[in-house]
Amino acid sequence: GDDVGAPVALTGFVRFELGEGVDKGEEADFAAEVAAAVSGS
Repeated sequence: GDDVGAPVALTGFVRFELGEGVDKGEEADFAAEVAAAVSGS
């Protein structure tokens, strides 16, 4: 529905933020959580 754009934009923003200064281990774990949340919605 109309909500699709928001999670996609948020995911892109989160990935950008993670790439800027989060430890790779945390990044991978958090990215997996985000992907699961987006897929679940």
